Amino acid sequence: MKTLKAALVFIMAVFAVFAAASAFAAEMSYDNGTFTVSGLDGEAKLIQVSYTDGCLSRVKIYDVENGETNVDAVAGDKLFLWDGLDTMRPVAFTLSVPAPENTEKNILIAYFSRAGENWQVGYVEKGNTAVIAEYISDSVDADVFEIAPTVPYPKDYYETIPIAQRERQNNERPEFLGEIGNIDKYDTVFLGYPIWNGGLPMIMYTFLEQYDLSGKTVIPFSTHGGSGWGSTLSELRSLCPGAEFIDGFSTPGTNARNARNDVVRWLEGIELPIES
Repeated sequence: MKTLKAALVFIMAVFAVFAAASAFAAEMSYDNGTFTVSGLDGEAKLIQVSYTDGCLSRVKIYDVENGETNVDAVAGDKLFLWDGLDTMRPVAFTLSVPAPENTEKNILIAYFSRAGENWQVGYVEKGNTAVIAEYISDSVDADVFEIAPTVPYPKDYYETIPIAQRERQNNERPEFLGEIGNIDKYDTVFLGYPIWNGGLPMIMYTFLEQYDLSGKTVIPFSTHGGSGWGSTLSELRSLCPGAEFIDGFSTPGTNARNARNDVVRWLEGIELPIES
């Protein structure tokens, strides 16, 4: 095929044949760069036709057999399968490359957790709240953001207590690492944290003052040493005006590593799509 004009003539001829055809032995599909064909009796020619502003702009030809072939196509490209360039006889129905599905996630799991020595749990490599965040992530298709402090807290539990108390008494805003590129794309935000001094760790104030969650659905989850939610739910409502809150999940830190089934039942109860 020497010119695009000639290619167009070939394609028009194929359309005429398609109009009369009732069935073909071969079947083909295209998904994210991979062309797949089955039912061929030997080799065939794959003709990829691209358009720009409604006009034919490119023709590319591949030798294909049953199986997969890498094809760089975009939405709107036409794929024709012929038994050869000399006969131009179609062996499968024409395929239009579909637009890619929107794989962007609209759910965020943002959490703060502290590893090291935890109350009545001992030394752990993963904090109690991080364990619950992982259970949620295993069940819900969501992006995950750890609110990790710029200056890590001590591993020793009793060294951390006076730091947390000082931060709350002084109304401090501990900084955290990283950032969320576009908070606006999320409709639902899971917020996770341990209960410190009966309330939110102050790093949660830093996070919630940086990111506006108004208009979003906020779902809290927490771990604690026996205090339950403490004052955190009222603090969250004050920090997230205009957000809609759904009943959250709270469990003692001592139970975090045995709470997977409880988390799944909770998620099912709030009617979120759960991955099987």
